[in-house]
Amino acid sequence: MKLLEIYRELIMEAYTSDSSIMIYYVKFETSFNSEILYKGIDKAKAMKVFDGFDDVPKHWDDNMYLVMEGVVSHYKFIEDDDIEYYPIDDYYNDNSIYKLISTEEPITINRHKVNPPNKDSDEVLDAVQDYFQNKYGKRKYNRIMIGDKCINLRIADHTENIMNIDKYGDCEYHISVVISNLDKTIGKYWIQNKMDRRKNEYELKFNSGDKIGDIIMEINNLINFLKTTQN
Repeated sequence: MKLLEIYRELIMEAYTSDSSIMIYYVKFETSFNSEILYKGIDKAKAMKVFDGFDDVPKHWDDNMYLVMEGVVSHYKFIEDDDIEYYPIDDYYNDNSIYKLISTEEPITINRHKVNPPNKDSDEVLDAVQDYFQNKYGKRKYNRIMIGDKCINLRIADHTENIMNIDKYGDCEYHISVVISNLDKTIGKYWIQNKMDRRKNEYELKFNSGDKIGDIIMEINNLINFLKTTQN
Protein backbone atom coordinates (compact mmCIF):
# COMPACT_ATOMS: atom_id res chain seq x y z
CA MET A 1 0.00 0.00 0.00
CA LYS A 2 2.85 2.31 0.86
CA LEU A 3 4.47 1.69 -2.56
CA LEU A 4 1.20 2.60 -4.27
CA GLU A 5 1.07 5.89 -2.37
CA ILE A 6 4.64 6.71 -3.36
CA TYR A 7 3.80 5.92 -6.98
CA ARG A 8 0.78 8.21 -6.84
CA GLU A 9 2.88 11.01 -5.36
CA LEU A 10 5.40 10.66 -8.17
CA ILE A 11 2.63 10.85 -10.77
CA MET A 12 1.15 13.94 -9.14
CA GLU A 13 4.59 15.51 -8.92
CA ALA A 14 5.11 14.91 -12.64
CA TYR A 15 1.84 16.62 -13.46
CA THR A 16 2.74 19.59 -11.26
CA SER A 17 6.23 20.18 -12.66
CA ASP A 18 7.36 23.79 -12.74
CA SER A 19 9.37 23.56 -15.95
CA SER A 20 9.96 21.19 -18.85
CA ILE A 21 12.74 21.04 -21.38
CA MET A 22 13.77 18.94 -24.38
CA ILE A 23 17.17 17.27 -23.95
CA TYR A 24 18.88 15.94 -27.06
CA TYR A 25 21.03 12.83 -27.24
CA VAL A 26 23.29 11.70 -30.05
CA LYS A 27 24.36 8.09 -29.60
CA PHE A 28 26.52 5.63 -31.48
CA GLU A 29 25.13 2.14 -30.98
CA THR A 30 26.80 -1.17 -31.83
CA SER A 31 26.10 -4.82 -31.06
CA PHE A 32 28.15 -4.43 -27.89
CA ASN A 33 27.54 -0.99 -26.42
CA SER A 34 26.03 2.47 -26.75
CA GLU A 35 28.16 5.61 -26.57
CA ILE A 36 26.68 9.06 -25.95
CA LEU A 37 28.34 11.55 -28.30
CA TYR A 38 26.26 14.55 -27.25
CA LYS A 39 23.80 15.37 -24.48
CA GLY A 40 22.31 18.82 -24.12
CA ILE A 41 19.54 21.23 -25.03
CA ASP A 42 21.13 22.74 -28.14
CA LYS A 43 19.47 21.06 -31.12
CA ALA A 44 21.82 22.72 -33.62
CA LYS A 45 24.86 21.31 -31.79
CA ALA A 46 23.25 17.89 -31.63
CA MET A 47 22.61 17.96 -35.38
CA LYS A 48 26.20 19.07 -36.01
CA VAL A 49 27.52 16.10 -34.02
CA PHE A 50 25.13 13.75 -35.82
CA ASP A 51 25.94 15.03 -39.31
CA GLY A 52 29.68 15.24 -38.66
CA PHE A 53 30.17 11.75 -37.25
CA ASP A 54 32.97 9.88 -39.03
CA ASP A 55 34.66 7.87 -36.26
CA VAL A 56 33.68 4.46 -37.60
CA PRO A 57 35.40 1.64 -35.65
CA LYS A 58 37.94 -0.44 -37.52
CA HIS A 59 36.37 -3.73 -36.45
CA TRP A 60 33.57 -5.37 -38.40
CA ASP A 61 30.10 -4.96 -36.93
CA ASP A 62 27.05 -5.14 -39.16
CA ASN A 63 24.80 -3.70 -36.47
CA MET A 64 25.98 -0.10 -36.02
CA TYR A 65 23.63 2.88 -35.86
CA LEU A 66 23.88 6.61 -35.26
CA VAL A 67 20.84 7.86 -33.37
CA MET A 68 19.56 11.29 -32.41
CA GLU A 69 16.79 11.39 -29.81
CA GLY A 70 14.87 14.05 -27.93
CA VAL A 71 13.66 13.47 -24.37
CA VAL A 72 11.19 15.81 -22.69
CA SER A 73 12.23 16.14 -19.05
CA HIS A 74 10.08 17.66 -16.27
CA TYR A 75 11.65 19.53 -13.36
CA LYS A 76 10.55 20.88 -9.99
CA PHE A 77 11.99 24.23 -8.92
CA ILE A 78 13.46 23.77 -5.40
CA GLU A 79 15.32 27.05 -4.87
CA ASP A 80 13.82 29.51 -2.32
CA ASP A 81 14.19 32.42 -4.74
CA ASP A 82 12.08 33.58 -7.69
CA ILE A 83 12.07 31.05 -10.56
CA GLU A 84 12.41 33.89 -13.08
CA TYR A 85 16.01 34.37 -11.94
CA TYR A 86 16.80 30.74 -12.74
CA PRO A 87 15.69 29.97 -16.31
CA ILE A 88 15.39 26.26 -16.97
CA ASP A 89 17.69 26.45 -20.02
CA ASP A 90 20.58 27.61 -17.85
CA TYR A 91 19.98 25.71 -14.62
CA TYR A 92 18.26 22.41 -15.49
CA ASN A 93 21.51 20.57 -14.77
CA ASP A 94 21.93 22.11 -11.28
CA ASN A 95 20.49 19.71 -8.72
CA SER A 96 20.42 22.40 -6.07
CA ILE A 97 17.97 24.48 -8.12
CA TYR A 98 15.94 22.01 -10.20
CA LYS A 99 14.94 18.48 -9.30
CA LEU A 100 14.27 16.07 -12.17
CA ILE A 101 10.92 14.47 -11.45
CA SER A 102 10.10 12.60 -14.68
CA THR A 103 11.08 12.02 -18.29
CA GLU A 104 8.92 11.08 -21.23
CA GLU A 105 9.65 8.34 -23.76
CA PRO A 106 12.51 9.24 -26.12
CA ILE A 107 11.52 10.62 -29.51
CA THR A 108 13.70 9.42 -32.40
CA ILE A 109 14.60 12.48 -34.48
CA ASN A 110 17.08 10.83 -36.83
CA ARG A 111 18.63 7.41 -37.19
CA HIS A 112 20.79 5.79 -39.81
CA LYS A 113 22.84 2.65 -40.19
CA VAL A 114 26.63 3.03 -40.12
CA ASN A 115 28.36 0.68 -42.50
CA PRO A 116 31.63 -1.02 -41.55
CA PRO A 117 34.65 0.52 -43.32
CA ASN A 118 34.97 -2.25 -45.91
CA LYS A 119 31.31 -2.89 -46.69
CA ASP A 120 31.37 -0.78 -49.87
CA SER A 121 34.87 -1.85 -50.93
CA ASP A 122 33.94 -5.52 -50.40
CA GLU A 123 31.21 -5.12 -53.01
CA VAL A 124 33.81 -3.78 -55.47
CA LEU A 125 36.22 -6.58 -54.54
CA ASP A 126 33.53 -9.20 -55.10
CA ALA A 127 32.74 -7.87 -58.58
CA VAL A 128 36.41 -7.78 -59.60
CA GLN A 129 37.03 -11.28 -58.26
CA ASP A 130 33.96 -12.50 -60.19
CA TYR A 131 35.42 -11.11 -63.39
CA PHE A 132 38.82 -12.75 -63.01
CA GLN A 133 37.30 -16.02 -61.80
CA ASN A 134 35.31 -16.15 -65.03
CA LYS A 135 38.45 -15.32 -66.99
CA TYR A 136 41.07 -17.45 -65.25
CA GLY A 137 39.19 -19.85 -62.94
CA LYS A 138 39.81 -18.65 -59.37
CA ARG A 139 38.82 -15.69 -57.21
CA LYS A 140 41.88 -14.85 -55.09
CA TYR A 141 44.90 -16.50 -56.72
CA ASN A 142 45.33 -17.11 -60.43
CA ARG A 143 48.31 -18.48 -62.32
CA ILE A 144 48.42 -16.88 -65.77
CA MET A 145 50.68 -18.48 -68.32
CA ILE A 146 52.64 -16.34 -70.81
CA GLY A 147 54.59 -18.72 -73.00
CA ASP A 148 56.83 -20.79 -70.77
CA LYS A 149 56.57 -18.21 -67.94
CA CYS A 150 53.74 -17.23 -65.60
CA ILE A 151 52.14 -14.39 -63.65
CA ASN A 152 50.81 -14.92 -60.15
CA LEU A 153 47.73 -12.70 -59.76
CA ARG A 154 46.49 -12.12 -56.21
CA ILE A 155 43.27 -10.16 -55.55
CA ALA A 156 42.34 -9.59 -51.90
CA ASP A 157 41.16 -7.05 -49.32
CA HIS A 158 44.52 -6.78 -47.55
CA THR A 159 48.23 -6.52 -48.17
CA GLU A 160 50.13 -9.78 -48.21
CA ASN A 161 53.37 -10.59 -46.45
CA ILE A 162 55.78 -10.10 -49.34
CA MET A 163 58.15 -12.65 -47.83
CA ASN A 164 55.60 -15.28 -48.89
CA ILE A 165 56.15 -14.40 -52.54
CA ASP A 166 59.60 -15.98 -52.41
CA LYS A 167 58.45 -18.69 -50.01
CA TYR A 168 55.46 -19.97 -51.95
CA GLY A 169 55.53 -18.25 -55.35
CA ASP A 170 57.01 -19.94 -58.39
CA CYS A 171 56.13 -17.43 -61.11
CA GLU A 172 58.38 -14.92 -62.80
CA TYR A 173 55.91 -12.11 -62.08
CA HIS A 174 53.68 -11.31 -59.13
CA ILE A 175 50.75 -8.87 -59.17
CA SER A 176 49.13 -8.03 -55.83
CA VAL A 177 45.77 -6.27 -56.09
CA VAL A 178 44.34 -4.84 -52.85
CA ILE A 179 40.75 -3.53 -52.87
CA SER A 180 39.89 -2.16 -49.46
CA ASN A 181 38.83 0.97 -47.61
CA LEU A 182 40.61 -0.41 -44.55
CA ASP A 183 43.67 -2.57 -45.24
CA LYS A 184 43.70 -4.71 -42.08
CA THR A 185 47.24 -6.04 -42.50
CA ILE A 186 49.04 -2.99 -43.87
CA GLY A 187 50.86 -2.55 -40.55
CA LYS A 188 51.03 -6.21 -39.58
CA TYR A 189 53.95 -7.12 -41.80
CA TRP A 190 55.76 -3.79 -41.51
CA ILE A 191 59.18 -5.40 -40.88
CA GLN A 192 58.93 -7.51 -44.00
CA ASN A 193 57.03 -5.07 -46.16
CA LYS A 194 59.26 -2.07 -45.49
CA MET A 195 61.58 -3.71 -47.99
CA ASP A 196 61.04 -2.63 -51.57
CA ARG A 197 59.29 -4.99 -53.93
CA ARG A 198 61.45 -6.41 -56.66
CA LYS A 199 61.03 -5.11 -60.20
CA ASN A 200 59.01 -8.22 -61.11
CA GLU A 201 56.58 -7.67 -58.21
CA TYR A 202 53.71 -5.21 -58.67
CA GLU A 203 51.12 -3.84 -56.28
CA LEU A 204 47.87 -2.10 -57.25
CA LYS A 205 45.69 -0.52 -54.55
CA PHE A 206 42.04 0.49 -54.88
CA ASN A 207 39.06 1.35 -52.68
CA SER A 208 35.29 1.80 -52.99
CA GLY A 209 35.81 5.14 -54.71
CA ASP A 210 37.31 3.42 -57.76
CA LYS A 211 35.08 2.20 -60.58
CA ILE A 212 34.94 -1.54 -61.13
CA GLY A 213 35.56 -1.19 -64.86
CA ASP A 214 38.60 1.02 -64.28
CA ILE A 215 40.09 -1.47 -61.81
CA ILE A 216 39.62 -4.38 -64.21
CA MET A 217 41.10 -2.38 -67.08
CA GLU A 218 44.19 -1.41 -65.04
CA ILE A 219 44.82 -5.02 -64.01
CA ASN A 220 44.35 -6.27 -67.58
CA ASN A 221 46.64 -3.55 -68.91
CA LEU A 222 49.41 -4.65 -66.55
CA ILE A 223 48.92 -8.31 -67.48
CA ASN A 224 49.02 -7.42 -71.19
CA PHE A 225 52.15 -5.31 -70.63
CA LEU A 226 53.91 -8.25 -69.00
CA LYS A 227 52.78 -10.51 -71.82
CA THR A 228 54.16 -8.05 -74.37
CA THR A 229 57.57 -7.92 -72.69
CA GLN A 230 57.91 -11.65 -73.36
CA ASN A 231 57.43 -11.30 -77.11
